[in-house]
Amino acid sequence: MNQLPVQAIPIAAIDDEGYGLVRFRRDLGTLRPLRESLKLNSLASPPTVWKVQSKGSDRFVVIDGNRRVAAIKELEKEWEADQGAFPLAEVQCVVFEGRLQDAQQLSVQLHFGGGARHDLNPADCAVAVRALLDIGYDQVEAAAMLCVTQGWISQLNKLAIRLIPAAMEALRASKISKHPQADSLAKLVRRGKPDVARQEAKLAEYLAQKADPPSDPMGDAGE
Repeated sequence: MNQLPVQAIPIAAIDDEGYGLVRFRRDLGTLRPLRESLKLNSLASPPTVWKVQSKGSDRFVVIDGNRRVAAIKELEKEWEADQGAFPLAEVQCVVFEGRLQDAQQLSVQLHFGGGARHDLNPADCAVAVRALLDIGYDQVEAAAMLCVTQGWISQLNKLAIRLIPAAMEALRASKISKHPQADSLAKLVRRGKPDVARQEAKLAEYLAQKADPPSDPMGDAGE
């Protein structure tokens, strides 16, 4: 197996997503600490990008490293002309060339590698798992690839295909929990598809419960 090449890529030629490669981690979180680190230490770890052709020009879609790329683009917007040339106008990137399916698979593997999945939102994990299954892997193969149990893959797949979009976004925003709330919503199906009306009603109930302040600030500890 050959190592992927590393080359300098103009930051303007790097896209967060596109050309069929969807960024499943939707919430990048606060970028301020990363921006400060870039100012002090520059870019210590190169992003991985997928090289594609668009209207005769090379474009590069981020496979892994969206937060680094987003932080660099924010710094570029704040850069003043009297400071000279922006030092990260070009960044060293690991470059992958291949099919969309292979780029998607690599994206999932890199995000899940080394236990990194524990830092991801359950909704993002569900989208990533669904991407692998859509490529053509079965649940056993996906579990082996990500070093997780088949049961874990099955649970997240159910969320991906059974939750209505509003419930998925609520899970992504941590407005509902995976267990028991999202798991319970995923059981509200009709003929194998999400029961939209029942899920909407139950989701509204969950969101209202979270919005209500507790009547006893001590909770169970006061009993």
